[in-house]
Amino acid sequence: MATLIRTDGSLQIVSDIHKLAHDDLRSLIGGPTEYILFWNGRALIVNEMSEHKQLSVNKGATSLLQQHQGDVRSRYRGVVGCLGAAMVRGPAILIEASELERLLNNDRKNRQLSDRLTHPVLE
Repeated sequence: MATLIRTDGSLQIVSDIHKLAHDDLRSLIGGPTEYILFWNGRALIVNEMSEHKQLSVNKGATSLLQQHQGDVRSRYRGVVGCLGAAMVRGPAILIEASELERLLNNDRKNRQLSDRLTHPVLE
């Protein structure tokens, strides 16, 4: 299961997100996808171009990120600032580990997302 976190604070459950076409996933967050991976396997999917597009700060996703900053194992350009003061801009999707694995496996088959993953940040 996944939860779309909008900038206005509203939430929407997204069932079977792994079945979405890559373009549909991009439309949910308004642009190219970037991932913030947590050690527990969950992730936030954010808009890679959010700062460039000057999207609104997503207080809900930013709060979630800051609460779990010690659990983050990878950072991506969709997050503004250093991790301690990170702000998520635009819509974000919180995705559970099992669903993330299915999503990435499906997309690896299509080679759409696998090239976008970056190296983990070393602690």
